[in-house]
Amino acid sequence: MPTKTKEPVPGSTNKYISFIDAALDAVKASRIPLYSSRFSKKTYNQHQLMVIILFKDYLREDYRDTVELLAIMDSVREKQDLNTVPHYTTLHKVHHENQLHYLQQNPQQGDCRVILVGG
Repeated sequence: MPTKTKEPVPGSTNKYISFIDAALDAVKASRIPLYSSRFSKKTYNQHQLMVIILFKDYLREDYRDTVELLAIMDSVREKQDLNTVPHYTTLHKVHHENQLHYLQQNPQQGDCRVILVGG
């Protein structure tokens, strides 16, 4: 008996993937440079780190829990081209250097537009 595979419905995506897509678009449109210095180690770029910080705020988790979740969320890491997950202190330093915040419009309707707000 052939097994049926469940195909995803076109246009439907996971709410976390939708948020990551919206956050990536917002960070790329924000004119934030990829690296804070030309002497950066270039392990992670600022866009990747800022999207993780926005995701942390979206999940309402702390830095350690966010890093643990990212370690098991392959699809989220693939969206950001992350081979390894940054240490939680890296996220903490970037967050406090940039004072990055976001506003999400219409959370009841599942709208995933992200607006970056400097602190």
